[in-house]
Amino acid sequence: MTSDPKDDSDAQVTEQILDVFAKEARIERSRLSLHERAEELGVGSLDMAMAVFEIEDRFDVQLPEVLAGSSAPTVGELVQQVLRCIRERQGAANAVTQVSV
Repeated sequence: MTSDPKDDSDAQVTEQILDVFAKEARIERSRLSLHERAEELGVGSLDMAMAVFEIEDRFDVQLPEVLAGSSAPTVGELVQQVLRCIRERQGAANAVTQVSV
């Protein structure tokens, strides 16, 4: 049985997002859980903002809803939002390519 390349790619991007989040939020990578919110991990709002800004820059995505929400998303929800933005961008790029061919 072969693995889906999308799953492999998502796993790699997820790991990269978690690495960036841990570095910018100044917490040990091993402490990250996809089910916890930043405040549950002891991440303050400024560190959360810095982590989100770095993730946006690194992955060329916009995540305004993460910082605008009344409660911070879980780490897993943040990862899913980044993955969704990446897929949308890739889908738009594919659509443009198909139209111009």
